[in-house]
Amino acid sequence: MRLNLSLSTKLAAMVAVPLLINLGFLFYLSDLQSKTESEAGEAKRSREITDAINVISKNIYESSSELHGQKLTPEFVSSRNVSRIETEMRTAYKKLLTATEHEPRKYKLVSESQAAAEAALSIFRIMQENPLIQTDLRFEDKRKTYNRRLRKLGATVLSEELLELNREEKFNLERSPEREAKLRDLQKQIFFIFASTNAIVTVVIAFLLIRGISSRLQTMSDNAYRLASDMPLNPVLKGSDEIARLDQTFHKMSEAITQAEKKQRAVTDNARDVICSLDAAGKFVAVNPASKTVLDYTPQELMGRYYVDLIVAEDVAHVLSCMEAANKDANTKPFDARMKRKGGQVVDTLWTAVWSPVEKSYFCVIHDDTERKSAERMKQEVVAMITHDLRTPLSTIRNFLEMLDADMYGQLTEKGEKMLALADRNSLRMLSLINDLLDVEKIKAGMMELVLTKTHLEPMLEHCAQSLATLAESSDIKIDVASEKIVVKADEDRLSRVVINLLSNAIKFSPSGSTVTLSAQCSPDGKFARVMVTDEGRGIPEEMVGTIFDRFTQVMDADSRSKGGSGLGLAICKALVELHGGTISAASGQNGKGTTFTFTVPTE
Repeated sequence: MRLNLSLSTKLAAMVAVPLLINLGFLFYLSDLQSKTESEAGEAKRSREITDAINVISKNIYESSSELHGQKLTPEFVSSRNVSRIETEMRTAYKKLLTATEHEPRKYKLVSESQAAAEAALSIFRIMQENPLIQTDLRFEDKRKTYNRRLRKLGATVLSEELLELNREEKFNLERSPEREAKLRDLQKQIFFIFASTNAIVTVVIAFLLIRGISSRLQTMSDNAYRLASDMPLNPVLKGSDEIARLDQTFHKMSEAITQAEKKQRAVTDNARDVICSLDAAGKFVAVNPASKTVLDYTPQELMGRYYVDLIVAEDVAHVLSCMEAANKDANTKPFDARMKRKGGQVVDTLWTAVWSPVEKSYFCVIHDDTERKSAERMKQEVVAMITHDLRTPLSTIRNFLEMLDADMYGQLTEKGEKMLALADRNSLRMLSLINDLLDVEKIKAGMMELVLTKTHLEPMLEHCAQSLATLAESSDIKIDVASEKIVVKADEDRLSRVVINLLSNAIKFSPSGSTVTLSAQCSPDGKFARVMVTDEGRGIPEEMVGTIFDRFTQVMDADSRSKGGSGLGLAICKALVELHGGTISAASGQNGKGTTFTFTVPTE
């Protein structure tokens, strides 16, 4: 039965099994090392015991030799000799007591021997303090008594049990090197067995684990190749470890990619635009069915053809330059191109091209732009019609009205004067609307060119304010000009038109007796000049701030009748400011009263 273990569990087992074996062997080796060290300690202890007993034996034998002569010589009981014996004996007993402190029987034996030795030493000290005991016949009985006691104490000090202890320790000491050698040999054998077992177990576990992992990883690698080659994948791997879950996820991803490709293909096949890819040489390598509708070519007819063969000759250079720009910059804007249909008809198209460095291909969307281009051409015709068919007659009418105003055709009555003034205002308004429409179309078509020069902002603003001084005085409005000395890079005539337009709007929508402020200052980074026109009028509703610069937009519908204007002035201002590379915005003051228009232009 196969265990469904995770890969991490298998790896943990691979580490844990050798680790447990290592720990077992290390524990056993540690135990052997402890026994070896214990044996060395026993040998040391045995050596100390035998050395100490030998010292005691030596001193006892020296004393026994004197006692067999029935008389201790004064030299033997001299202070120096007794002190030496006392020092040697006490040092030896101290070592014996330390060595046998954990063995009660031996410790008791040594203690009894030490007590007898101390008693003997006390007799030696008495004889040392009373030399006459050794020489004077009057102390013969006492001397004999001391000698008998010393013989008896000597037998107790060097008892048969102590001598047996000495023999035992000598035997242990003699056998200790052999036992230590056996323990060290056993350590070497165990270490060799440990190393061999560890290596074999590690190799076996690694082989089993790697064989199970590598075969399944090979399956995963083959699945990746099959997915890239659009081939069926291998069956899903069984199990619940990480590799099996990864393979299951891989199969789900493959299914998701297949579904996404189906959806993408459905979108591409049903798209109205031509979606295609071109290789680095400019040949079609993939085209959707929309090519039949747009160009009257089937995808099969376009495969392998150069796209430039379908471009109108006059547009080839422009299209090639745009494609080259797309190759270098991913943010290239769409571009126009005229293409030839299968029957030779010309169709206007809008191209969007993106270069893929990985695929070494262009991905293009070709939109049929014929209707929009036709509408633009129609609009241009309408503009041309307005220019020729409306502006010219209006100019003639205004000239005639000026002649009437100059009494060139006789004196007009008071009612005629009023009607003449009304006709003059309306014709002027109509002519202004036509001119505004033409300017908007010029800007949109990119036909309005700017003549950029160094322009001193302060005198230009003063001049704009003076040109509207009469209009301001008629409405009892004061114009304040406050400008820093700034030099900008601008078309002075176009910029003056922006200022005059904003200033005239502020005057028209300001209450009588109020002040309109015209100011200019440099931005903090010094790159732009900010011009502001502020009035004290009714303000702009918050919901209209975002659309106030759209064409034909006015705050109130009645403004076109009561204040005049076409609703194109702010749209023209916005276009002219953006042509200069600046921005324009509007904001109402507190409580919705008063408005500030702000635009920026680059400084010189």
